[in-house]
Amino acid sequence: MNDNSNRLFKKLASVQMIPLLILIVLLMMIGLKSLTQNMEGEIQLRLSGYANMLGSVLHDEYGGMPTYQSGRLFFGDDELTGVNSVVDKFKKNTGAEFTFFVGDVRALTTVTREDGERAIGTRLSDEVIYEEVSSGKSFFAKDFKIMGKRFYGMYSPYIVDGKVVGMVFAGESSESVRKGMLSVIRQMLIVFIITLMIAIVIVIFYSRNMTRQLREIKNYIGGLSKSKFDVEMSEAVLDREDEVGDLGRYAVDVGNVVRRLIATDPLTCLYNRRAGEAEFTALLAKESGTDRYIAAMLDIDFFKSLNDRFGHDYGDRVLVGVSDIMRQYVSEYGFVCRWGGEEFLMGMRCSEQEAVICFENILGDIRGIDQDEEGKPLITATIGAAIYDGRRELYDMVNRADECLYKGKNGGRNRIVTYRETEEHQVTEKEYT
Repeated sequence: MNDNSNRLFKKLASVQMIPLLILIVLLMMIGLKSLTQNMEGEIQLRLSGYANMLGSVLHDEYGGMPTYQSGRLFFGDDELTGVNSVVDKFKKNTGAEFTFFVGDVRALTTVTREDGERAIGTRLSDEVIYEEVSSGKSFFAKDFKIMGKRFYGMYSPYIVDGKVVGMVFAGESSESVRKGMLSVIRQMLIVFIITLMIAIVIVIFYSRNMTRQLREIKNYIGGLSKSKFDVEMSEAVLDREDEVGDLGRYAVDVGNVVRRLIATDPLTCLYNRRAGEAEFTALLAKESGTDRYIAAMLDIDFFKSLNDRFGHDYGDRVLVGVSDIMRQYVSEYGFVCRWGGEEFLMGMRCSEQEAVICFENILGDIRGIDQDEEGKPLITATIGAAIYDGRRELYDMVNRADECLYKGKNGGRNRIVTYRETEEHQVTEKEYT
């Protein structure tokens, strides 16, 4: 009798365990794929920031039209042949490799040939990359070979007087990228293994309606894997007072972990860029009534100088402090995400007056973060905002806000510049200092 009961128990457990194992493996594959894509996006964003910073430094410090002839590099009339200190400094601070191209020729670089010498004077071998960057677009290359070594790299155009005259490259070795991915993947695997162990315990005590309940849990985590951050667990699962309810609640906990990994910037705890795009799309899908649709970009003024002067720990504290201030004022009207580096995007639905008051409060509190010995603020920021009566495409609004941001920065920083467009296509611009 006992033997028969044991055989029935084993059969029942095995029948229910097979689909559960398939589900766990499927969720693990989906989660790993989504995480890998997200990490590649973060790497692309980081390298793009590095390349843009190096291009800005070269343009600001040396200026002039770069030329490279007979092994000699000039910026205007000034010769910089062999002066690799600027790229060496960037490599020391970031751990990445850097190259400045004149046309498709490496004029400054930290990349070395197989004999250990810098690859000065060598040409970019990939014509597709060169043609893409020459058209004014950046190009992100994954796991490609340079001088016998494999890299993930970003090529950005170097523009002088509106003309692409060269490229700036920032790259990380494929080996270091894989090590970083494996570290995070191990954490996810631990989460999934714990989930599997708990699921096995639950299966031992549970037999009825498991397939239906597990399907609902699968739909929940599947929604997270598709960046549906507003997905919710079925109430039918959460209301159960048995092991299936425990599994559902644990899946919510796992979902929160996955959501943080996929959707949240680890330093500021704000949405990252990918999640911010999803949140803004959801915001635009709602009726605004009498409110306006608002996209606003905030950039911390002279952030690189703060890092250089006080160190990266200080810079991190500034980013966290600014994030907390923005979250405090914007949460009533919308959301904030870290768009990249020291840039933040605010998506809001409110009146123009409410938005301006909100922005003024944000800039005022940011000025109070830290002061010098004379009581002058060390931290300031600039905001560019696009305000519309009706819906627009996400990147139309973001690009318009970005244009206002750069007008504010070129106009002296520590100010607000707004672009206002009505449904009748009437356009006004205002500046608040």
